[in-house]
Amino acid sequence: MLLLVVGRMVGNEALAEEAEPVMPGEDFAFLAQKAPGCMVFLGIRNETAGSVHALHNPAFTMDEEQLQRGAALHTAIAFEYLRTGSEGKTEL
Repeated sequence: MLLLVVGRMVGNEALAEEAEPVMPGEDFAFLAQKAPGCMVFLGIRNETAGSVHALHNPAFTMDEEQLQRGAALHTAIAFEYLRTGSEGKTEL
């Protein structure tokens, strides 16, 4: 379901189903033990806006123009979930 929604929003060529492994200190794994889920990284790199550092880097600067994209993504995922049901079986 996530790939379908993101593909609709930004185009399938912008999707990366797999990324290099990272070791974030998230509690997400505990949540995913209780309910199905996935972690999404929203690329916000923008050299013009100075948004070039990772989230937990002291020099991190948020490109606030991307907040709208993240909110729209979460909204679209929720709508697709409501439209298709919890199975989320939709075609790309």
